[in-house]
Amino acid sequence: MASMKTNLPAWLQLSKDDITRSIEWKDLTSELFDAVQHQLTENHVSYFSDLTDSEKVMFLDRAAKLVRDSSSYQKLMATVSGILDRNLNEEVTQTIIDASNTRTKAELLLQESSKASISLLQRWPDLRTKLFACLNRPLPTELRRAVWKWFLANPTVRKEYLEKVSRNKQNTVSRHDAAIGQKCKAFLSSESHYFRLDSCPALLNIMKTSISYRDVNISSTSTIVDTDFLLAIPFVRVMVADNHVQEINAEEIASFVEVYFTFLESRPSLMKDSKSKEFLLAQKHYGSTMADALHSKDQQLASSLQRTFSHDQTAQLAESLAAIMRSYARCMFVGFLSLDVVCYIWDQYIMSMKLPSFNCIRTFSAAMLMLLRDEILVCRNTKEIEDVLLTESKKLTTRDFQRVIDRHFMADWQKLVTEEVHGSDLPLVDPVATVGRFAQPWSGWFRGQPPSRHRVEDRRQTREERELERRRQLMEQRREEARKKREQEEQMRLREEEMRQEFRAEKQREKEGIVALEKELKIERKERASVEKQKDEEIARLQVELARLKRVTPVTSPGLRSSGIPSVKEPDPSPHPT
Repeated sequence: MASMKTNLPAWLQLSKDDITRSIEWKDLTSELFDAVQHQLTENHVSYFSDLTDSEKVMFLDRAAKLVRDSSSYQKLMATVSGILDRNLNEEVTQTIIDASNTRTKAELLLQESSKASISLLQRWPDLRTKLFACLNRPLPTELRRAVWKWFLANPTVRKEYLEKVSRNKQNTVSRHDAAIGQKCKAFLSSESHYFRLDSCPALLNIMKTSISYRDVNISSTSTIVDTDFLLAIPFVRVMVADNHVQEINAEEIASFVEVYFTFLESRPSLMKDSKSKEFLLAQKHYGSTMADALHSKDQQLASSLQRTFSHDQTAQLAESLAAIMRSYARCMFVGFLSLDVVCYIWDQYIMSMKLPSFNCIRTFSAAMLMLLRDEILVCRNTKEIEDVLLTESKKLTTRDFQRVIDRHFMADWQKLVTEEVHGSDLPLVDPVATVGRFAQPWSGWFRGQPPSRHRVEDRRQTREERELERRRQLMEQRREEARKKREQEEQMRLREEEMRQEFRAEKQREKEGIVALEKELKIERKERASVEKQKDEEIARLQVELARLKRVTPVTSPGLRSSGIPSVKEPDPSPHPT
C-alpha cells in the first residue's frame, strides 16, 4: 500500500498512542499473530519473512477476516470509538474557550474530523475507497476540497498551463477576454448569496482567467458556451470562496484550471452538446432510466406524467423525460438547484467517477421529479411541468434529496459500489443507521460540560489580561535570555582570562627553562674549556719533559745493555805500553 509522510493532528496522534497502549489492541494483535502463525503451520512455512510480498498480503487478509467477527475486534472498535470521541471533544473544547473563536462546536467537530481524514487519506491513498462511507452525505468543506482535488487531479494540465504562463502569459488570454469577464461577473452575481465580489476579487479573476484559457485551448474546434460558465461556479465556491483565497498567483489559477479542465473532459456524453451517436444513445438511456425509476418507485407520478405528455402527442415517457430534464443534466443542476445542493450532488458524482455503472445524475434527476410530485400531479401540459421544475427546484434542500435517496435508491447504490470494489467490506450503508454495530455513537460533543459564556466586556477584559500576561511572560523570557547571555559572556570572559593566565605561566616556564639551559650550557662550556686548557698544559709539559730526556740520556754498551746493569765508562787502553 502506497503511503506518504504527513503530519497527523495532535489529537489524532494522541488517540493512536492511546489505542496502541490499550489492552484491547494487545489482545487483537495477539489473536491476529496466532491466526497468521496457524496459516504458516498449515502451509509448512517456517518464517513469515520467507513469503513473497503478495503471499504476505494474502496471509494477513485471511487472518484479518478470521478475527473480524471475534469479540476482540468488537471490543477494540468500541475502544477506538471511545478514545476518538474523547480526544476530539477535548480538542474542540479547547478551541471553543478561545475568545477569538467564531465557530460552533458542530462546525469545529467537522473541521477537525476533516483534517484528520485528509491526513490519513494522504498518507494511505489506497484507503480512498472508504469515502463511500460518506455516500449520500454532503462532505464537510475542507474534506470536499481535498476529495475534488484528488479525484480530478491531472498534473499534465497543470504543468502545461504553468509552462505557457512562464513563457508568455499573453498566450493564455483569449481574444474575448473582456466579454468573458463580463459574463463571469453576471453568472457569479446570480449567486450573490454565496459570492461577494466586492470583498473577494479573486473569485472573478480566477474564474475569468481559467475560462479565457479554455477558450484559447478549444478555439480551433469549438467556442465557449454558457454551460462552461455554469460548470465553473461550483469550483469557484469550493476552491476559491470556501478556501478564502485573497492573493491571485499562477499556482492558485493552475490548481483551479487542473480540476476544472479535468472535470469538463471527463463528462459523460450526455452532458456535452453534441449530436453524435454516443450522445443520442446516452440521452435515450438517460430517459429510460428515469422512466424505470419512476415506474418502480412512484407509479402514480409515472402514470400522471405519461398522461400529461400524451396530451402533447408525446408517445414515450422516456423520451419526454429526457427532453425536459436534458438541460438540468447538461449543466449538472447548476443554476437550477441551490449551490449547496449542487455541491452535495457533485460530491456523489466525483467520488463515483471511476465506477462506470454508477451514474448518479440519472438518479438525482428522478429524485428531483419525485420531490416535486405534488406540484407535477396538478400540471395539465408539458409547459406547466417545465415551469414547475424551473420555479420550485430552487426551494429543494440537501436533506430533501437525502431522504428520497435513502428511501428509494440507497440499496441500489450500495450494490453497485460493492460490485465495483470487488466485494470488499466497506461501510456503504447509512453510518447513522449502523453506528451501533460495534460501538455507540459519539456523545462527548453534547454530553460534555459546555464552556461558560461571557459578556463582551468580560471577554475583552479576559483578552486584555491574557495579553498583559503574554507580555509579562515575554518580558520575563527576554530578561531570562539576557541573564543567560550575560552569564555565558561572563563564563567566556573568565575562561579567556584563565587561558591567558595559563598561557603567560607557560610562557614564563618556557623562559625560565631557556635561561636554566643557557646557564648549564655556559657552565658546561667553562668546564670544557678548563679541561681543554689542562689537557693542553699537560701535553706541553710532557713535550718539554720528553725533549729534556732526549738531551740527557747516556750511551750504553751492548754487553751491559744486555744485562740491564749500568756500567762505568773506562778509558780505552793504549796499543803501546809505556
